[in-house]
Amino acid sequence: RQVGEAESAFQMLLKLVDLESTRRSESPTVMDEVTPTHAVRRDRWIAGQLAALYRDGTAEQKKKIDETLARRRQEVESAGQVWGMRQFLRSFGFHPQATPVWLQLASKLSEAEGVLESLALLANLENHPDRAVAANAIAISAKSLTSARQTEMAAAYYNRLTTEFSDRKSTRLN
Repeated sequence: RQVGEAESAFQMLLKLVDLESTRRSESPTVMDEVTPTHAVRRDRWIAGQLAALYRDGTAEQKKKIDETLARRRQEVESAGQVWGMRQFLRSFGFHPQATPVWLQLASKLSEAEGVLESLALLANLENHPDRAVAANAIAISAKSLTSARQTEMAAAYYNRLTTEFSDRKSTRLN
């Protein structure tokens, strides 16, 4: 990735993301050798390159990336498939467009007996600077724990909702 070639680098990285997604692997293990003594998971390398491209991009470049990821996020959310959400987050989890997908995936996992994974995903969002995101993460955690019959832990999350987020009119408890 050279200076001035951000757009072509982004397009190439998107092609790599799409290529990786055709593998449909729930646990990607493809390792690429980056030096004679170091290897990296391909999906992690791609995500790192995308994050660096976004971080170092100009306002115009960031806007194009935002628009592209907004379209991809809508496709993933509409499909509602756990695998697609995971793939989106593997590649674009660094981006603000990923937040709704984190919440949707965690909610879906909590419904499908993936409570531990759901709670792990939500832990990163419980202190999100957007209070609505944080409240939703805590509410989904509370609901997941209630469904898993972990009432004492669920009570702690419900308590957080009533004390820290009493100003919020609604949360994702339904």
